[in-house]
Amino acid sequence: MVWWLFRNKIKEDKWEKLHHSLTLSFSNIKSEIQHLTKSLSHSHKKHHYHHTHLNEHEQKIRVLSKRLEQLESLLKIQPQQTTGIVVTESSQTNPLDFLTDTQRIFCQKLALLQKETPGKWIPLKYLAQELYPGKDYQQIRSTISQFVSTIEDLGFVKRIRKGRQAYVLSTDKNPFLNLKKKQEQIIEAETK
Repeated sequence: MVWWLFRNKIKEDKWEKLHHSLTLSFSNIKSEIQHLTKSLSHSHKKHHYHHTHLNEHEQKIRVLSKRLEQLESLLKIQPQQTTGIVVTESSQTNPLDFLTDTQRIFCQKLALLQKETPGKWIPLKYLAQELYPGKDYQQIRSTISQFVSTIEDLGFVKRIRKGRQAYVLSTDKNPFLNLKKKQEQIIEAETK
């Protein structure tokens, strides 16, 4: 007869556990919703901040593009007025102005070696040893190659490769090769 009392007690414990579980679940849901609300609020503030700054940047870009258009229109007028000046300035530029001091020395050494052995191709390795005595060629090979590329673009030298060795030859455009010839011509003209 007493068994129904225990049965009711078991049912009550079961309902209490269910109640406690539901209360805990709903409190978790409530805290997650609050967290999502805060996160959305923060995202909304960020979005508003970025939107405002984007509008400011767009306005700045518009202003800058108008200024650029004004500058372009001014520049289109000026070259037509000063074309004579530009031509005279460009005709007076010295090709050596485009070279660094080391590249000038490179041209000068090449011209000196070329005068000693006219018409012969000079090994790049030998020229590197003349420029940088005491340094290993492998350490300075890329630097020398860049010098030759720049000077080759200006037309001062020609470069060829034979096997694993690179050779250079000074052209008539090399200012240091022609410099001595010009000085000799000036001296010759003065003596006459």
